[in-house]
Amino acid sequence: MTVKVNSPVTEADAKEQKLFAEAVKAAKKQAKVMGCAVSGYDARRKKAYIDYPDKGRVYID
Repeated sequence: MTVKVNSPVTEADAKEQKLFAEAVKAAKKQAKVMGCAVSGYDARRKKAYIDYPDKGRVYID
């Protein structure tokens, strides 16, 4: 895949990005259901975190 600098976002690109975001959400939901830790990023605190099924959210410095 080649990415062109300053290329406009096409309708196909927007659709692909939406599908990718939905796939990530589904994978995170599945991991939580299976009891696995899930990582994320808190934009308000500007910190990464890990959500543990039994410990809650732990922020990474």
